Amino acid sequence: MKHFKHPVIYTILSIVLFISASAFTFMAVDFNPNKARYAFFKNYFTDYIPTYYTAEDIKTYFPDTTKVITFSDNDSNEKYFVRKWFGIPPSYIIVEYFIERKDENDYYYIQSEEFEKRFTETYGVPLEGKSIKMATGETFYFFNPKAVKAVFDKLYAKPSTKFENITYQTLYNIALKKYFRDVVKLMSYLHTTEKQEWTQVTTRFLTRAKISKEFNIYEESDYARNKLFPTEKSRKQFPNFSEEIYSGYLGPILRRHCDGTLPVMLNCLKTILKDYDPEALKLVKGF
Repeated sequence: MKHFKHPVIYTILSIVLFISASAFTFMAVDFNPNKARYAFFKNYFTDYIPTYYTAEDIKTYFPDTTKVITFSDNDSNEKYFVRKWFGIPPSYIIVEYFIERKDENDYYYIQSEEFEKRFTETYGVPLEGKSIKMATGETFYFFNPKAVKAVFDKLYAKPSTKFENITYQTLYNIALKKYFRDVVKLMSYLHTTEKQEWTQVTTRFLTRAKISKEFNIYEESDYARNKLFPTEKSRKQFPNFSEEIYSGYLGPILRRHCDGTLPVMLNCLKTILKDYDPEALKLVKGF
């Protein structure tokens, strides 16, 4: 079942959501991670200001125009600035920059035995953890919590790391700080305000996967969203993360809870906050 066997959009985005957003940590296998990060930052976090942008547009997407990025290969007259992060990058971008493939069109390479072998050789532990047989006859593949920690420990970059003439700290402050603080608030909300509902939803998710032949991940994600965010106000309380909480955001979080990798990711999250945004540690509640 592709929803559970190393799918690009759920495998990578789950890690991006809780680690990469400000730790800049990716599952890089057999290539130079610094080169990959550089390419990703340049293409996703920086841009010039289009001439048709209004003053309000500039304020929204380019909150600090005092930091001009001096790309050595910029042969145009355009000035480049850090662009504010809105949402999670599309999966094809993650694959393009961070997964080395023999065939650049093979987006399912991450599901292959070869990828698993290279991952294990690179990080010392397998990416795949235990699995359970689902009532539907398919397999629910889990990720290995030790693998998440191994990736983080090996690739985590400190705030003083340079990106051209600015530091990662500067990039974080401009592009990610508000976004990432809302991620923290979201996780605190699930572990405090909605703790009882969160426990019920996650228990239901795994139980139904085991016993229900009607189990459908999209329906379960919809159920979780309606249970945890029953009102419009509750769904729109994290505007710097997303204008509204959609069910698609909850599927990866539910699965990371079920396979035991979520606590590891949350510990990584606290490491990030300690280094990049100590004040935001006050927002951490329940985890």
